[in-house]
Amino acid sequence: MKEEVVKKSNKKGIILGIIIILITIGVGGYLLYNKYYKEEPVKDYDEQALYEKLIKDYGDEITANVISYVAKNSGKIPTWNDINKDMVQSEKINCNVKINYNGTVYLSNCKIKDIEYSSDYTYGSNLKKPIENSGNSKAPVYSDKEIYIYGYTYSDNTSYTISNNKYENDTYHKLFHTYACLKDNCQGYAVSQVTKDTVIYDEDTYYLYNYETENKVRLDLRTDEIYEYINFISSSSKDYGIYIQKREDNKIKFALYNLETNKLITDFIYTNVNTYKIDKLLNDGYFVANAGEELKDIKLYIINNKDGSVYKELNDSSIISEEAGDNIIYVTSTYGGSEGYRLYKNNFELLTGLNNYYMYAINSDNTITVFDVNNKNIFYIYNTNGELLYTSKNYHEIVKVVKDYIVILDEENNLKLLDLKENEKTTFLKVTDKYKLHPMISGWFTENGKNGIYFVVENKDIKYGTKGSGLEYYYIPTTGETGIIETIGVGGYAKPVMYLYPTKKTKVTVSFTKPYLLTTTYPKYNNDWTFTVYPNGDMYDKNNKYYYGLYWEEIGSSKISFNEGFYVTKDKAISFLERTTDELGFTRREANEFIMYWLKILENNEKSLVYYELTEERNQYNGLIINPKPDSILRVAIHVKKVNEPVKIKEQKLTKFKRQGFTVVEWGGAEH
Repeated sequence: MKEEVVKKSNKKGIILGIIIILITIGVGGYLLYNKYYKEEPVKDYDEQALYEKLIKDYGDEITANVISYVAKNSGKIPTWNDINKDMVQSEKINCNVKINYNGTVYLSNCKIKDIEYSSDYTYGSNLKKPIENSGNSKAPVYSDKEIYIYGYTYSDNTSYTISNNKYENDTYHKLFHTYACLKDNCQGYAVSQVTKDTVIYDEDTYYLYNYETENKVRLDLRTDEIYEYINFISSSSKDYGIYIQKREDNKIKFALYNLETNKLITDFIYTNVNTYKIDKLLNDGYFVANAGEELKDIKLYIINNKDGSVYKELNDSSIISEEAGDNIIYVTSTYGGSEGYRLYKNNFELLTGLNNYYMYAINSDNTITVFDVNNKNIFYIYNTNGELLYTSKNYHEIVKVVKDYIVILDEENNLKLLDLKENEKTTFLKVTDKYKLHPMISGWFTENGKNGIYFVVENKDIKYGTKGSGLEYYYIPTTGETGIIETIGVGGYAKPVMYLYPTKKTKVTVSFTKPYLLTTTYPKYNNDWTFTVYPNGDMYDKNNKYYYGLYWEEIGSSKISFNEGFYVTKDKAISFLERTTDELGFTRREANEFIMYWLKILENNEKSLVYYELTEERNQYNGLIINPKPDSILRVAIHVKKVNEPVKIKEQKLTKFKRQGFTVVEWGGAEH
């Protein structure tokens, strides 16, 4: 009997143990499932929307406390410490709080307790006239107008712009600052790419305004005149001055202003201001400008940037500085270089006794190779002191000088490449009547880790747009490799066309920062284009002649690496162009004209690489000056390169262009 009771007891223990084991496995499995496999429950609210609402409420509370503080303190604007103690949400919300000189509140980098979501969402108070009811005459009254400072980042470099219109939901630009105007006629002119300074017109006064410190310095300019255009004169590291543009007797005139002395140092007597590649001149204390109404009368002025006096007057249109070791050589040219180049030392003495060089090149050993406009049979090599080091023998024609090499035509019209000692490196081709040489768009290239010389030739027997109408002969010095790249055309930027869409009937002037790059233009470009333009884009010149767009072509183009872009096959060309023009924000008319021009070029290639060069890159190659200043600009240049094999390429990200106010759209492109 006892043995039977023990057996029953053991049986119950075994069953109980099994039950405990099963429960343990079940609980453990449930916990593991919840930890590793079970989906998070769907929240019954939008965390982002809640995050933004709480920040907005917090910002509104701060703004209300600012208004209250100002009313009680005779118009004095509080700091964050002045009102922080009165905030009820500070324990829950932590933001970078900025209260501007005018009482406008900005919040950024906000963290909210118990909410994981965070973003770069910012709050800016939109409350106008925040203290007009304070009853204190010292308190300012604010306008309903604001000025917005944006930045666009490309390849780790940020370019800044200023606008009177806000770019809503624009991922292309980042909003850096909002300036609240005191008067309705205020406007922003320019943003320095070096400092945080801008030029703003407000309170009937011109200010140099630093958007980071909010410090305002009054500029010594007439307060009763609103100028058409103002921009900075800067080297890569410093702002030296600004140039101001206005229209007199329907002609554009410029004046120069020194930022260190805070004075206008010239009257409105100049027709253009040169800011490209002149760091050395700026550092030495000079501005550069042009004067003259007609191209043949244009003169170049080197101007003392302290007092505006003219240091040198030159019969040229442009100047750049070239590094030759520790020395700087100044190179001047007429528009397009049609009368050749002149080379100057630092003191603006001519480098040599010869006046007009057809071409020049700075060599690896810091010597300079040139040949003369009036004698294209001999090339010369000088050092930076102007001492003649080498004179070549006579050739049938010197065609091109490029770093360390010379391209010549011999008596049999063979196009040959020589080194500086006149040793023959290769023969490109025998030139006949069917070939046209393009030395101005030939030169030195760096691509895919290779350096070399290329020379562009046009085959006139083959129709433009057909493979072989353009030929690029190349030579790579390190390996001796030579070859020919066949293209479907020759030239730089092809068919740039510009559309203008003002918000109302407007007189618009368009000009270029580097007009000497222009080749073909229609209508004919002479210092600028001026039209009466309607909101639908219709343009009429002074003779009431109608145009729907502006057309030009340029020498050369930006060098494109094709590290990113698109791989496009012939059969996908239409769908690719339709998709990308839509992504870029073209209208249907703009897209139709773009596709009708570039489709044939893509379909002539079985396989192509495509890259879209956009506004900031185009501006670096040749900037636009448009008055009145547009609110939004889209510049697009499509680059097409034929390839023989499929290529894996990082796809370029395109952002849809946001049209705001007065809008300008330009498209063109180049082949490689």
